[in-house]
Amino acid sequence: MCLFEYYDWLASRIGCSGTEEWRKEMCLRIFIGKVRHPERYRDEWEDHHLVSQAYQDFSMYIPNK
Repeated sequence: MCLFEYYDWLASRIGCSGTEEWRKEMCLRIFIGKVRHPERYRDEWEDHHLVSQAYQDFSMYIPNK
């Protein structure tokens, strides 16, 4: 996860928040899935809870109408 550590460090230098934990976990799971099942890693998801967390996080940036 060195890349995320760098992103978090860089974000802290300019006063922004770091990478969300759900995003780190999702990237890790995609990488593992790609290694284990390269032919179907895009089709089968076992991390629906992370997608739900992403939607919840994104909803904070959408203005209510």
